[in-house]
Amino acid sequence: MQKHPSHPSVRRVLLIALALLAATSRAWAASSIAAWIMSSPNDLTGLTTLSGNDVVANATLPFTLTIDGVGFTTVAISTNGWLEFGGNTSGNSDPTNDCLPTSAHTNPFLAAYWDDLQTFSPHVRYGVVGTAPNRTYIVDFNGVDVDPAVEGGGADDLFFQVQIHEGSNMINVRYHDTGSAATGTGATIGWQGAGGAGASAQPISCNARVLDDNRPNEGWSVDVGRAGLTTLSATIIPPRNATVPPTGIR
Repeated sequence: MQKHPSHPSVRRVLLIALALLAATSRAWAASSIAAWIMSSPNDLTGLTTLSGNDVVANATLPFTLTIDGVGFTTVAISTNGWLEFGGNTSGNSDPTNDCLPTSAHTNPFLAAYWDDLQTFSPHVRYGVVGTAPNRTYIVDFNGVDVDPAVEGGGADDLFFQVQIHEGSNMINVRYHDTGSAATGTGATIGWQGAGGAGASAQPISCNARVLDDNRPNEGWSVDVGRAGLTTLSATIIPPRNATVPPTGIR
């Protein structure tokens, strides 16, 4: 019967390998959890409704979100699929998307699906769920129509959700249903820090097809809390009963 190696150098190699495996597991969990978890739109109650075409709501967060080391307690929410923390610097609902970084927004800016959108019932709903110190601020775009000037029926309908997490400063974006004409071809998706055109940006796409209308569970997340170390990760959930785990992309 062969004994396990006991030489000190071999033990060191084994310990290093185990440490790397543990670190990899932690990183995979952190980057994948964004797309796995979503508050069911059907179960959300007590939220504020935002509806219409080219409308912006200015909301107060119930906790401080730290972005690049700076605390923010307000957010502008546009029916055109974007959020800006600290207030709306564009001056309007800004339905015309730009590639990131953009000079149109000088505060920290989240382009969940920045395009010319119009809501339909139950529209956009926003508010907090959970209990401190682990609350989540939800912005649920549960019914928006892409390019409302050209009606495409269900093909240009889009449903997605933004989650802002207390404490961890993690922001998740989850797309739970997209039509064949709502896959990102005319939209901007990604994150931009403060500073406008000179800001640090983590774009995912600009006018590119990145969402799959045949796959209902896609998402990405951005860790915005650490100054100069903003990390973005994207995840696609495999179909139900699939055996392949999701892949985090940093």
